[in-house]
Parts: sequence; structure tokens; C-alpha cells
Amino acid sequence: MNIYLIRHGETDWNKQGKIQGHMDIALNQQGRLQAKILASKFKNIKIDRIYTSDLLRASQTAEIINKTTKSLLIADERLRERNYGDWQNYSWSEVHSQNPNLKEEWRTNPVHSRPPKGESLHDLYNRITRFLSELISEAKNNILIVAHNSPLKILISIAKGITLEEFHTIDHLSNTEIIQIKSTEGNLSINEEEYNKISLNKTKLAFQNQIV
Repeated sequence: MNIYLIRHGETDWNKQGKIQGHMDIALNQQGRLQAKILASKFKNIKIDRIYTSDLLRASQTAEIINKTTKSLLIADERLRERNYGDWQNYSWSEVHSQNPNLKEEWRTNPVHSRPPKGESLHDLYNRITRFLSELISEAKNNILIVAHNSPLKILISIAKGITLEEFHTIDHLSNTEIIQIKSTEGNLSINEEEYNKISLNKTKLAFQNQIV
């Protein structure tokens, strides 16, 4: 089974650098355009199902893609972004300024550290793996998962066979970025060469943007 992991399109909060978490923020004009461009990439690929987070920014992205793929579209709240609790609606710089010991806490306890009224990385892992166990029990050919940065990074880490302690080594996904993984007899895998090529291109682009 081919699984295409897709991060949702851009929102105004993405542009403003604000933590969205479970906040239900819609796509902006650029995000809708990104989703339309993304949909064209699947014009000649038969997609059996699209699974999407039920949050607007993901479900709107999925709906735009589905105008091209005409697939069975399934919303699942387990694909939501990590719940950042009281940190939502703030920037990361604001969160760190209000929590000066946060970096040290993440260094010593990255898996179980939890935002106030939010989820730990372990909490997120548990709900994503519950979704995954149901997904791989059903035989399909090509599926899309439209979700958010952290849930998709959990799936990538599983495919790469790395631990939650190494979660931070997975690159941040850009809006409407695609990562392809495979499920074979219940085991996830990823083409490391292709994945590394994507990471290298993103690094080059970031460097070029800094120069400009």
C-alpha cells in the first residue's frame, strides 16, 4: 500500500508564526492555491481513500484535492495536530520567553513533557498509532493522509524506525509537502534516498531565502 503524507495548506496563523494545535483555523488564499496545485500532482494516480484531520485547514485541503481524485474522503479526529493547550494562539518565541526552562525540560524529558492542558509527544504517538493499526488492517492500494506537521512526523519516524526521543531529528514539513511511505504486511517503510533528497532541497531553499 502506498501512503502519501500531506501537510495542509497555508493559514494566516502559519504566516504569523502562531501555534495552531487544536485551534480550528481555515486556509487562507495562498493555502487554497497550494492545495489546487497539489491536487494536480494526483491527476493520473488512482487514490482509493483520503483520510484527513477534521480540523478545517486539513479538511479543506483534502476537499480541494478530492475534486481531482474523486476518492472516498474520511475525516478522523485522531489525525489532528498535537494539542498545545495554553500555548495555542502564541508564537514559539512568546512561549519560550514565558517558560525559560522549557528547552531544558524538552532535552531531559522530550517524550512526556506536556504543555499546560495539552498533549505530550507520547499522547500524540498513542492516538496516531491507534489510527495506523486500523489503517493497515484494511487492504488498499493508494491512500492520502492529509494532516499536520507533528502527526505526519510521527508516521515518518515509524517508517524510518526511529524512537520518539529522536523525533526532533525529523525535518519540519512545509505546507502541502508530500512524503511517500509504504505499508508492506503491516510494516511502514520509506525510501531514504528520496526522503533525503527532499530534505536537501528544503535546506538549499532555506539558505537561498536567507541570502535574498
